[in-house]
Amino acid sequence: TRTTNLFTFSKMNRFVVLVLCVVASCNGKKINWLEHHNNQELFEILNDVHRKCRNISELYYLTAGDRETTKLGNRLYVLVIGGNPKMHVPLIPEVKLVANMHGNEVVGRELLLRLAKYLCDKYKEGDGLVNWLIQHTRIHLLPSMNPDGYEQADEREKNGLSGRNNANDVDLNRNFPDSDQLAFQSEMDRNSRLEILAEYQRIPRPETETLMIEEWLREIPFVLSANIHGGALVANYPFDGSIDGDTKPSPSPDDATFQALARSYSKYNMAMKTQRPKCAPNENFKEGITNGAAWYSVSNGMQDYNYMESNCFELTLEISCEKYPSATKLPEFWKENRKSLLNFILQVHGGVKGMVYGRSADGQLPLADATIRVVNITDPDDPVHIRHYVTSNQNGDYFRLLRPGKYLIGAIKPGYEPMLINVTIKHLPDVGDATYEEAQRADFILVKLSRYSESRSISHLSSDDGFDVEQLEALFNAVDKQASGYRKGFEDVEEDEEEDED
Repeated sequence: TRTTNLFTFSKMNRFVVLVLCVVASCNGKKINWLEHHNNQELFEILNDVHRKCRNISELYYLTAGDRETTKLGNRLYVLVIGGNPKMHVPLIPEVKLVANMHGNEVVGRELLLRLAKYLCDKYKEGDGLVNWLIQHTRIHLLPSMNPDGYEQADEREKNGLSGRNNANDVDLNRNFPDSDQLAFQSEMDRNSRLEILAEYQRIPRPETETLMIEEWLREIPFVLSANIHGGALVANYPFDGSIDGDTKPSPSPDDATFQALARSYSKYNMAMKTQRPKCAPNENFKEGITNGAAWYSVSNGMQDYNYMESNCFELTLEISCEKYPSATKLPEFWKENRKSLLNFILQVHGGVKGMVYGRSADGQLPLADATIRVVNITDPDDPVHIRHYVTSNQNGDYFRLLRPGKYLIGAIKPGYEPMLINVTIKHLPDVGDATYEEAQRADFILVKLSRYSESRSISHLSSDDGFDVEQLEALFNAVDKQASGYRKGFEDVEEDEEEDED
């Protein structure tokens, strides 16, 4: 008889769920890593890891509204591992690893099961890197995004199509809103991301699995993500889609950061880095990385949706030439990818993070939905405004992945005076480091403006609906070559306006 102890997360995580299994099938039996594991076995392995490391893990499944299962009645199980696994803790970054989006691409599914057990075992053994990661990161593992497709896949088809799509025969990696086209048609991030999506007709019709991922992104403030596939050997980064659908480079505003993230994975995967074996005669990816659209253009993909419609930077990791290899090869795949997976998770501690507070006559409180803008001033003769913005979370914390360098970081919220801080980021995380560091800390205190303020500083930039976008752009573009501060920028803007009025 099965008994379950249902566990519910805080209200913030509405998709809540599960469960401590106390049955014979979850009795800690030895796992055979020389076989593929079906959906029931997947659950049992995750649950067994949770039971062994209950103080650092929770097991739940994704939902979409009132939908809890896929068409074939499967659940999308997630094991979360961290020092406080039950809820988001301010300034602790959230990472997710997703596999088996295409049901016949199975290596990532097995890797995440093994990674879950590895993290638990090494935590208990006192491993330095694993313990540091767990205490400073919240790691979500979703081994199968497409359990229905997995059930229809055929192991005899090493590179076939059986099981690729879900039970409705839909390719889930062509089922997200086409966020790329929004970016190409108008300047990125002018409005609230999720509000933009509500303003246009949803095409294609979303599948249950797709809606579950979208709700997951809305509920948890993810910073970094990997979508693990098979059929090639390469770390793929945004944009996946090009403006006209042609195969050609389509760099995002964070192209340099994405390249660094991709290298953080390929660096420790020698097959990927050296491109040996070569999966296809015409594929030769330098350093084992590629811009997505430079390989082939994909519309409605999950990778670009993460980047455009949330604070999350996602890569697509192609980790095996065969989509459904023999189970006897699985230990070798684990050996090739273990260090890369750990190094990729560690990258969430690059860049800058901090708290945004709002100060008013009533006191000082964490401020949600403040926009974080960045100017790269590493080269003082060529400052670069990175035109992709993240926002502060409900707890007021924010995370901004960046490469080492000098930056001007700005926090902006309608009705508050903006604040800019100069930040020097010195390190790029690596598992080979003797010690590990959290992201550079930079906190902001934004002073609430009176609607009728006579202050010359920025009150003229505000309106009933908040700051004028063009004025905010002018602020960042007017930063002098040494980026001496935002006051000079505002004064330059004011002088330009006075000249225009004349």
